[in-house]
Order: sequence, then C-alpha cells, then structure tokens
Amino acid sequence: MPPTTRSKALFPHYYCAIILAFCTSLVFAQQPATQSGMGAIVHDDGVAFRVWAPNATSVSVAGQFNNWSATQNRMASESGGYWSVNVPNARVNHEYKYVIRHGGNDHWRVDPYAKQVTNSVGNGIIADLDFDWEPTDYQMPGMNELVIYEMHVGTFNAPSGPPGRV
Repeated sequence: MPPTTRSKALFPHYYCAIILAFCTSLVFAQQPATQSGMGAIVHDDGVAFRVWAPNATSVSVAGQFNNWSATQNRMASESGGYWSVNVPNARVNHEYKYVIRHGGNDHWRVDPYAKQVTNSVGNGIIADLDFDWEPTDYQMPGMNELVIYEMHVGTFNAPSGPPGRV
C-alpha cells in the first residue's frame, strides 16, 4: 500500500491537552509569599495575599489589578491549608476577592482579614496601614466649645409612660 500524504499524529489530541496543561502549570507556578501575616500585606514590591482555605482545590486572587481574572494570580499552597501569592502590580485602594475552588465550583469570597471593605458582601480593599495617628497640630477645644452627649439606654425603655420619659 502506498504511503499517504497525510501523516498520523503520534498522540491523540487529549494527550496534547494534558501535556500542555502540565507544562503550563510548571512554567506559571506561583511561589508562596515571603511576607508574614494574613490578608493583603502591602510591601515595597507589591502586595502579598494569604488566606486559610484547608478544603480548597486551588485559590486565586482577583481584583482591579488583574481585571478581575479568576486565573491570572493563582496562589501557592502552603502547609496547614494556607494559600499565598505576591502580586507586584496590586496597589493600595484596589478592590479584590479570593476565588476559592472546591468540588468543581468557583466561590468568590471577600477576604476575612480585609482591613477595609466596600460593604459586608462586597469586595475587600487593599488598605495602607502606615497612617499617621499622631496629629502634629491638634489643639483641645476650650470647655465652652465642648459638646458632650450622655445618655442611659434605660431612658428609652421605661416600663410605663410615654417613650423617652423616665
């Protein structure tokens, strides 16, 4: 039988896909963050993220710094169920969420260690903890300018009479 002009593939297509996925994971594997602490940790070379997700298959961080990509910043698994990654282009005031994969599903979750959030079910915000708490020019107001409010909670819960009266 004469040879055909069309050569046969050495591997079926699904083997190629598996090999490509394996090689990609080796090339783009994330290293754990070297900074200590939990949540978003701002440092000179970007922001390190760390979260505890012991039952997760994989974890990544998505936010304004990567156009909310659920795959761009995959976190490295550490011992004890911790996951971390360093994101060089993340900055203070960027919003973010963790994408936790478990059981074939992606769960978008706010950082339980976030120092600032948009709302209780919204996004975490990378916060700058280098706030200057020591004002340099603060002056205590005079006694005639002070307004002091004092109230007892029981005042508005009187057993008899109109509300707000003792």
